[in-house]
Amino acid sequence: MARVSLLWLMIAAGISVLATGSWAQFSIPARYDGFVYNGAGKGKGPVIWESFVDPLCIDCKEAWPVVKEVAELYGKSLVLIVHPFPNP
Repeated sequence: MARVSLLWLMIAAGISVLATGSWAQFSIPARYDGFVYNGAGKGKGPVIWESFVDPLCIDCKEAWPVVKEVAELYGKSLVLIVHPFPNP
């Protein structure tokens, strides 16, 4: 009898997890959360480069001039989308 009760409890728990898990899904955002550095405006181009940058990170600050140089070198054939991504 205890096994049958445990089985029904596990089935009920599984159904509730599946039901609540489908409600907790986030919708896909309508736009990028970052900003477009260059490109054809709306982030559409042959090549899209997404860069996650921590504004307080020393390595990110040192790499930013190189990233800008590459973005300007390729012009409109490269769209650079920068996501501010601070580390905790």
